[in-house]
Amino acid sequence: MPTLVQYWTDELARIDAALTNAEARLDAIRIEVMDGEQEQRDTAELVADRNDALAAARAALASIPMPADGDPLLAAMQAELVGLNEARAALATGQRTLLSLRAELERLEAARDRLASERALAESTLANEEQAATARQEIVDRFAAGGALEALIPDAQTALDDHQATATSRVEGELPTNADDARSLLVRVRARAQLVQDIVAGAQGVEQAAYAGEQSALAVAQRAFDAAVQALLTVGEFAPVARADIATLARLAALPAPSPPDSFPILTRWQHELLHDSTSQTDREDTLAALTAVDLARAAVIPVQSAYEQALHAAMQTEPDATIDALNTGTVATEKAALDQAMADLEQARADYEALDAANRQLLDEWLAAVPDTLWTELTALDGAVARLEALTGGPSPTDLLTAVGAAETTLEAELRAAREAERSVRGGATAADWAAAELRAERDTAAARAVAMSHSSVLF
Repeated sequence: MPTLVQYWTDELARIDAALTNAEARLDAIRIEVMDGEQEQRDTAELVADRNDALAAARAALASIPMPADGDPLLAAMQAELVGLNEARAALATGQRTLLSLRAELERLEAARDRLASERALAESTLANEEQAATARQEIVDRFAAGGALEALIPDAQTALDDHQATATSRVEGELPTNADDARSLLVRVRARAQLVQDIVAGAQGVEQAAYAGEQSALAVAQRAFDAAVQALLTVGEFAPVARADIATLARLAALPAPSPPDSFPILTRWQHELLHDSTSQTDREDTLAALTAVDLARAAVIPVQSAYEQALHAAMQTEPDATIDALNTGTVATEKAALDQAMADLEQARADYEALDAANRQLLDEWLAAVPDTLWTELTALDGAVARLEALTGGPSPTDLLTAVGAAETTLEAELRAAREAERSVRGGATAADWAAAELRAERDTAAARAVAMSHSSVLF
């Protein structure tokens, strides 16, 4: 199975090979540049010598007494002129070659520096990935036979088996209940807390879909891998919390059994009577049922709102010039109608609740306020401990979580490899463009001189 450690090991080897090639090419180009510069100096001296020789030949030709005496001197002058034109052509052509070599030297030096930086990054990343992989395996090993946390999951299961039922009875027994969930204070308290979490989960689903639609496959794979790693790390860091939860269940189970009407596990007699006042029970529960209707209507909004927002976000990408109003009446009209209906149902439920007698609504508020902080605290402690211990004992094992990390890592490795290959492809295109531009500059910068020199000589191109 491909891993990030293997990827960065391969990447480091690739960069090392590229660096070796770049350094070798740099050494060769440096020599070519130095040789070219020396050749240009030699050619420039030759041009100067040819100029001097041509001037001398012209002077000699000008000083002859008789025209017939000029034939040998004229031949000598023509020879010097031919030599001068050839030297000028060599100088102009050599300048073009030297400019090209210097540009290549600059490109290779920049590539070498970039590769050196990439190597440093790859080396440090490889070390980090090796350390992270070891740490993840160590988490699993701690839960295995002989590991420091070998007994944690069995102990959590024992705590649930031995104490959950009693602890639940002690805490839940203090709160008013009803066979009809809509009229049960205990059920509603928990349902309203869960509704907030469901709303958050709905928004999270929309964000994840939007993120996946907007980000690269590599970014999506990185996020999935990070989430899988975090799930494993959370379990690895869970031991102190789990031990505290085990102790919480044991403590709650050890609360005294109720002995009505005089004593109760958490509440005082006065607190219990206030919460369980039979004279106001019907009005309290009727109002609670109306509140339940509002909560259920709000819960019904979550899936249709998520469906609408995901459809809208997708349409915003496929139809970037359309307004939201145009999309609402066009592409996402079905989803918008479903959301409008759900929101109308919610508004109706709210209106029905607000239409209740103000005294009854006040009665419900006072009922909730009658729950003392100590009972809220113990209910939160019970629910939290049970949820976390059940997740530990019934959820994915550390081995399963590590397997999930491996699967996410395989996907991430493939996306990372593809993305970096694409980056190198783009960089190759940019290098080719820079190379072509440098060659064009060398041609243009020496064109005038080469045109004169080549047109005045028979030097081959």
